[in-house]
Amino acid sequence: MGKKELRKLGLIGGFIGGVFLITQGLSSSNSPQMPTIHKSCSLSGCHSPAPSELRGNVISVSGKAELIQIDTGATIEVKFDDNTKVVNWNQPLNKLARGTPIKIVYTLKDGKFYATLVSVKPPVSVPPEQRVTLEETKRIWTNKEGLIVDVRPKAKYDEGHIPGAINIYMAEMDKHLDKLPKDKNALIVFYCEGQRCALTPGAVRRAAGFGYTNVKGFIEGFPAWKNAGLPVAITSQYLLKLLKDDMPYIAIDLRDRKIAEKEHLPNAVNIPLKELEKYKEKFPPYPKAPIILYADKDEEALEGFKIVRSWGYINTSYLPGGILAWKQAGGKVLSHALQKEIQFVPKPKPGTFPVENFKKLALSDQMPDNYFLLDVREADEFAAGAFKYAKNIPLSELENRLNEIPKDKVILVYCATGVRSEMAYNLLKKAGYKVHFIDAKIEFKNGKVDIIPNE
Repeated sequence: MGKKELRKLGLIGGFIGGVFLITQGLSSSNSPQMPTIHKSCSLSGCHSPAPSELRGNVISVSGKAELIQIDTGATIEVKFDDNTKVVNWNQPLNKLARGTPIKIVYTLKDGKFYATLVSVKPPVSVPPEQRVTLEETKRIWTNKEGLIVDVRPKAKYDEGHIPGAINIYMAEMDKHLDKLPKDKNALIVFYCEGQRCALTPGAVRRAAGFGYTNVKGFIEGFPAWKNAGLPVAITSQYLLKLLKDDMPYIAIDLRDRKIAEKEHLPNAVNIPLKELEKYKEKFPPYPKAPIILYADKDEEALEGFKIVRSWGYINTSYLPGGILAWKQAGGKVLSHALQKEIQFVPKPKPGTFPVENFKKLALSDQMPDNYFLLDVREADEFAAGAFKYAKNIPLSELENRLNEIPKDKVILVYCATGVRSEMAYNLLKKAGYKVHFIDAKIEFKNGKVDIIPNE
């Protein structure tokens, strides 16, 4: 869909915060073409763009507003209703998890997308004789019985992978055959992002086509490995990206104090491995906090990983090679600059408003003049309970009622779960409003309100 067609439909795209968003009723002489198929869906041998189709991953779904946000490389909002056909899914659409691959067949009316069909990508298939389970993969890894290959894009590999696995992006396998064993009978296990990821079966087929006779697919993939609490390795490139993007993380140096003082990673806290168990209460109350451990010996880093992961920190990982690998990747080492204690402040989603600040404003006797409180729940929800100064415009009506929202105030948007408020935030942001959304569960009951931040 090119620029001319976009203008005919009243649709113009633009990049906001690194994401291509579709807007209405605007004009531009240099608007980029709207992507209708996510790059992960358009790999060689997978799918090609087709008329009136969107292929990508679920961002969020609101059952109340009957609205899907799909990531095709653009963030696109698509309406659905009772007449929308749903394939490969027997639950309400709002039960679709973020990141689920879907196809939407749509029609356009007044410049808006309406879904006639939503097709959820079914679990991928590999012949039974070519499949390995989580337990089998764990055994192969533990006993070093074969080569394990991560066929996801490098950025995904960098942020977490099975230790010892090499990275060959499935779409580029032809260029990296030199990384595979010379022995065509050697065991090779491929994995990607889970049961709906087509990269694993694609890699199995390609490797077999190159003459390999003992190729296996670990269909459950990295999510199952990570969820089982098994060791997760990162690369120095991932840590470099965290630093570049100013993203919070916790780095634990497991070496003896004197060694750690001489050279260590940025923001590192020194807790010698032999003392680690004593520090459980010193770790932050955020189970999703990214915790990176390192030592001079990977065996020690793995031991530290097991301890911290057993405490429930689901994003624990370790840096293979430690300081040496970090320096080889161009990472900066510090000397005598260790952090005195573990510090971690979660970085909120773009556009969120601090929940504690929101509570003070929404529950105050008088709303400050520079704020406008917007409730995007349905009218019946609003009638059952709402904040004193809130204006109710259901998300499904928001685009047609923008004239009721002041441009000279900061708009604070809320709903019941944070899903619809985030959708409203995206819409209002595109329309030029100064807006934030409340990422929290909000429940009105018996004249009281509970406000619980989403993790």
